[in-house]
Amino acid sequence: MAQFDIDSLKNEFVHSTYALLMELVIRTNQSLLLKPFTFVTSFVAFLFCLVLTYFVAGKMAEMESVRLEAAYNVTFNQAVDAVVVKINAYEEMLRATQGLFYVSPDLSREDFANFYQSLKLEENYPGIQGLGYVVALSPEQKQMHINAVRQSGMLSYDIHPQGVRDKYTSNLYIEPVTKKNMRALGFDMYADITRRDAMDRAVKTGKASITEKVFLKQDGSDSTINGLLMYLPVYIDASESDVAIGKRTIHSGWVYAVFRIDDVLQDVLMTHKNVGLLNIYDDEAEKSESLLFSQPGVASEESFSLQKSYEVGGRTWSFVGQPDREF
Repeated sequence: MAQFDIDSLKNEFVHSTYALLMELVIRTNQSLLLKPFTFVTSFVAFLFCLVLTYFVAGKMAEMESVRLEAAYNVTFNQAVDAVVVKINAYEEMLRATQGLFYVSPDLSREDFANFYQSLKLEENYPGIQGLGYVVALSPEQKQMHINAVRQSGMLSYDIHPQGVRDKYTSNLYIEPVTKKNMRALGFDMYADITRRDAMDRAVKTGKASITEKVFLKQDGSDSTINGLLMYLPVYIDASESDVAIGKRTIHSGWVYAVFRIDDVLQDVLMTHKNVGLLNIYDDEAEKSESLLFSQPGVASEESFSLQKSYEVGGRTWSFVGQPDREF
């Protein structure tokens, strides 16, 4: 960030003070040959100028620090707001998907694929890995569901992981149809405690719910990539008032979006590069295990940092920023 005229004023002040001190030194040397009293007076004036220089330089540094922090506060808040707006845009897209199932409860795989194509997610929602629908199943419905999907042409379809559970879900639809996404087909998300927490929260509140960072089935063995899922429930004959008061209603499943947090946030921060060092935590506490995203850099000589918290998808995200040397 460009410096204000305070830098030139500081330089001018230092040069002027230096010239004055040199003049005093010359006169002091002359005074040694003349009057002792004049020497003492000059020496006191010399010390006064030193103290004054130190004081004024300190005040200027303090003013510069205040200016820098105020300027960075604006930059930091703009970047944080942009991230929250982007996540909210994903929620709006997911609500449109939820509405599709209310209009067409018996939506086919082909219908869902056509809807996905109409959204043009690659253009409008960078970072998204998939959009899908998870069906809720009782133990009695499980095998009938598997048989029905196999009869539709997906002969190898099954629910995984295997095992006996009180409740099952299955990742029935997922777009785009890629080799990576097909790894998640039939996956029982409810069997994973992290995903289950967000799914239950979505059913209870009727609001979009985001998971903690998770290991994505799409990424196979690469567990170094932070992924998030956002869920919205698809209710059966549920009124808005029922959902508003937290009344549990029968639901057929969930629509969801899955994305890599690094891809999403790097796209947002392309227009906020001067935010400097930025860490985002899935918690109010700044713990390494809750770190969602980190934008590295070389910190400026100023030691301050800013922190702001937002509720995002039913979770508290903490944003911590610090200016870099380019600011």
